Amino acid sequence: SICQSLLCLDLVSFPVLISSYLFVSSLDALFVCLPPALSTSSNSLSDNIQLVLKSPCHGVLLPGLLRVFPDAKLVMIKRPPEISVPSAASLHYNVCKDIFRARKVERGACREMALAPIKLTKNNIKEVETIPNKLVELDYNKLVADPAGVVEYLHQELGIKDSIDPEFRAAIEKYVEDHPSDKFGKHRYNMEEFGLSKEKIEELA
Repeated sequence: SICQSLLCLDLVSFPVLISSYLFVSSLDALFVCLPPALSTSSNSLSDNIQLVLKSPCHGVLLPGLLRVFPDAKLVMIKRPPEISVPSAASLHYNVCKDIFRARKVERGACREMALAPIKLTKNNIKEVETIPNKLVELDYNKLVADPAGVVEYLHQELGIKDSIDPEFRAAIEKYVEDHPSDKFGKHRYNMEEFGLSKEKIEELA
């Protein structure tokens, strides 16, 4: 469903969301179902819970998200497009291969799926940047180098009162140690296999 896609934590949700919002009159319709869906998904939800939704597709859907959740705080992790675009294209390619096993998956189509949301997301972010205290931007490499430090920084920037004590920091570091990025295999890809180059990405992005 659309609500399940919004709660999805990876790029699998993006094609579903895009195809869904093309058939609704307002992007708000993609988010208005979230509160009741969340309230029925857990008996432990309370009025003061801090909900975190993580999905790249939200960059495309920011206007609708902010109309339904005007108090939301946004965190944008910035990664060089010459890395993130072919990575996204490769993820789309592998996901589509799994879904459409009997069909040939065109790498060119996956390239366009990776490129399509960039301009819309950039325009949406420009609008959000005009709203005071709404957006926190993070460098991807800093997140990888010091995840606990970045979490502490986010707490400060977002006004989260819970402090990052040594026990919390140790738990973050232990999680990172137990879940290395290549734990389930290394994601291998390159720009050329999707007809991309650094120059083309810079031009389109």
